[in-house]
Amino acid sequence: MFKNTGEQILVVDDDQAIRWTLREALQSWGFAAIEAGSVAEGLKQYKTDVPDAVLLDIDLPDGSGLDVLREIKREHAEAIVIMITGNVQIDNTWDQVRQILSRPQRNFAKTDCIQKY
Repeated sequence: MFKNTGEQILVVDDDQAIRWTLREALQSWGFAAIEAGSVAEGLKQYKTDVPDAVLLDIDLPDGSGLDVLREIKREHAEAIVIMITGNVQIDNTWDQVRQILSRPQRNFAKTDCIQKY
């Protein structure tokens, strides 16, 4: 298990139990976790706190997590965003994610590090 100290991770998911579980796991690994339950809350928290990474649900009650991803990447191309979903019927979602992330400003060192975990 890897440990970190002080980096802040935003968890955006409409399911309170999932947010709680992810928050507890992240805190046990030394991360500071903040939460949001919707697109609006997620964008507000991101703009307020500018966390080191985001765990982002695709299906949110007031829109798509892809909208949050798009907005975050527009403002901070180097941001680390990990998409999560309980919906196995995501059709063309991965194509949309690839389009959003295909900017040349990506920080490959951070992306490669996250992929290892």
